[in-house]
Amino acid sequence: AGPSSVSASVADPESDFHDSVSVTEFLLQCIRRYSSRSALVYLSSAAVYGNPPGLPVSESMPCQPISPYGRHKQICEQMIQDFSQHYDVPCAVLRIFSAYGEGLRRQVIYDICSRVCNPEESTVAVYGTGEETRDFIHASDVARVVEQVIAAGSRGVFNVASGTKTTI
Repeated sequence: AGPSSVSASVADPESDFHDSVSVTEFLLQCIRRYSSRSALVYLSSAAVYGNPPGLPVSESMPCQPISPYGRHKQICEQMIQDFSQHYDVPCAVLRIFSAYGEGLRRQVIYDICSRVCNPEESTVAVYGTGEETRDFIHASDVARVVEQVIAAGSRGVFNVASGTKTTI
């Protein structure tokens, strides 16, 4: 589904665009040309919402991304929706909130823990007030949702979150 780092998308938006939007376009064209009986489950991100006007966040809320990462995910989602309509390929977009779990890199929990545990880091800067919240969801729960979407042949856009606010 492409890169997963907001900060990397800010540092190099061109590379992030290529690795997300261009790669997704290539995938869609391959499905159309060579595997039209396939279905697509695209792992997107809650970053497409930007700073939502309220909680909880519903799929019908406007997408107003505030980073190149979120904007590129939004572009991919629109391409997928257009593709699904034009070529009648079943597609589901899963907007993953703050995933965590074994093997995941470049996520809030991983980044903070790796810095705190690094003996070469004398200080660890964490921005904000500490009252910011995330909706953390374990990777195994994300995998279960993917399995359910595939089994049900679901189409459309779905938020994938725990529904619980946790302060950073």
